[in-house]
Amino acid sequence: MTAAAESRPWAESGRRRVVLWLVLQALAIAAAIWLGGLSFPLPADQDRAGGVTFRWLDAPEAAALPVRLPHNWMLHSREPRAGLYSIALVHPGEEALAQGLSIFVPRFTARAVVRFNGQVLVASASNPAMETPARNTSLYAQVPRYLWAERDNRIEIEIASRTLISGYLGPVYIGPQARLLPAHQKRLILFVYLPVVLAVLSLFLAGLLLVFWHRGAGGRAYAVMALSLALSTTHALNLFPTSLFFEPTLHLVLHALPVIEAPISAIAMAEILGRRRPFGFWIVLPGLAIVASYGLFGLHAFVLGMMLFGMPMVAFSLAIILWQSSRSAIDEGNRLGLFLSLAMSVTLFFLLHDMLVTANVLSDQRILLARFFYPLFTVVLATWIIIRLARTLDEARNFANILATRVQEVEGELRRSFEREQTHRQERLLTIERARLMRDLHDGVGGQLVSIVANVERQGTSRAAIAEAARTALNDMRLVIDAMDEVDGELMLILAAWRERLEGRLRASGLALDWVLDSPGGLPVFTGLRPSHAINILRIMEEAVTNAIKHAGARRLTIRLGQRTDEAGRVHGSITVADDGAGYGPEVRPGRGLGNMDKRAAMLGGQLTVRSSAAGTAVRLDLPVVMTALSPP
Repeated sequence: MTAAAESRPWAESGRRRVVLWLVLQALAIAAAIWLGGLSFPLPADQDRAGGVTFRWLDAPEAAALPVRLPHNWMLHSREPRAGLYSIALVHPGEEALAQGLSIFVPRFTARAVVRFNGQVLVASASNPAMETPARNTSLYAQVPRYLWAERDNRIEIEIASRTLISGYLGPVYIGPQARLLPAHQKRLILFVYLPVVLAVLSLFLAGLLLVFWHRGAGGRAYAVMALSLALSTTHALNLFPTSLFFEPTLHLVLHALPVIEAPISAIAMAEILGRRRPFGFWIVLPGLAIVASYGLFGLHAFVLGMMLFGMPMVAFSLAIILWQSSRSAIDEGNRLGLFLSLAMSVTLFFLLHDMLVTANVLSDQRILLARFFYPLFTVVLATWIIIRLARTLDEARNFANILATRVQEVEGELRRSFEREQTHRQERLLTIERARLMRDLHDGVGGQLVSIVANVERQGTSRAAIAEAARTALNDMRLVIDAMDEVDGELMLILAAWRERLEGRLRASGLALDWVLDSPGGLPVFTGLRPSHAINILRIMEEAVTNAIKHAGARRLTIRLGQRTDEAGRVHGSITVADDGAGYGPEVRPGRGLGNMDKRAAMLGGQLTVRSSAAGTAVRLDLPVVMTALSPP
């Protein structure tokens, strides 16, 4: 069944859901009554002992009175008291002894010691967990052959009752091992081994829920559910021999765990069903108060709190689950709500049975059913939730795979569309750059050629002036050609070509060149570097070199390339052209060359700094590492 199928209402019509819910609830209660009426494994009546007498342990033997098992008494004082049951036996004969005779006590409360002819055969004190009402423990012991007397034999069963808990002894069976042991073993499977299996399963399921919760599946409800299962496991472990896990005081206190576990389960179920949490986490406080009462007020107050408040609190918590799950099942057609409501009705019926047993209303019974069936219900519920969650995650994973495939297809389409757009954009940018460079050539080289033609036509112009103008035009054209190279942001490649021409020009002018890299690799890589950026950078450097050659009277020119970081942490490329000439003072007004350099630096988004002194002039250009479109001058 898919998650979509599970999300459909279990009945389409709301009125039909009410009728079906009532019918199913009646069937669930009928099933609970039938289960509660089942007799747990017992030997045949032929081995049931008769002739039982009872007296208080501190009373004389003459005070013993005949009783019929099962038998119980209720204490009304704080002091515990012990009773002694006696069964007189005759010698069974050699044939019966050869079969191996045994004693089987199916049920007792609270502490039991079984003696045969004064010899202790078995005692519950060897495992105090056997004495807890929720354990439903039986006692079994073989009677050694040498203990049988020729005439009178006696079985004595001492029952010690704790405060506020009635003393009880169920029927006693005496017979061959082959007839008694199977019933004892079946009870061990039901009341000892099965709880162990359920405890291990609960712990495993709690771990799975925590894994799902940690991975972000299911929300907080699954963590709360895991806590409830962990408490159930701890309570089950508390029914093992106390020496294995808990010291006696803690063992006693841990009997109050169901008073905490049930409210936490109510919180978890409300969140899983998507309904409002009952009373928030305040609902857990009464259980914590009962646990604390043992340390604050002693055993009597603890037992009284468990009987008067603990079990009603558990019933109240289960009633909340029943109410909310029933509303979810009827109003929304929720399948999980339907299962929860039926299970809670059965559990509440068993809890009512246990409360009547504990209150001694059902005086001939001592099998507590709620704690026997509730762990089985929680394991089934947790398994169902995990299977549903795993199925939902699997469907989500399949949907994610389908979605990933579609996303890849769409990404492929977008990538191809983007590549086409990038190609068109590159072509448009290239066209714009070409137009810009053509304008640059027209304004620069074109103007120089017009000047050359005019000088040639003009009478009296020297050949040296014409040659200088031609060299200037040729150099300007080379700058434009260098700037057109595709260098992927590596401005150093363009400057390397420019350096070769610069060295020849400086030698002709009698200047030495120092080419200094202030950082490894010199300038950084400039993102978005276009030919229009490169030509403006070259023109700024060319203008600075021309000024040094013509006006500074310098003998050495130094070009420094590096990078620096400003106060905001931004990295800039830094180009410095410095000479050792005479410099100029503040009275000298900057010419058109410096003004053009400032404009070009502003168009690049950079900053131009000029410093001049008697030691020479230094022009520094700081450039951002991310180039954008040229700003208008």
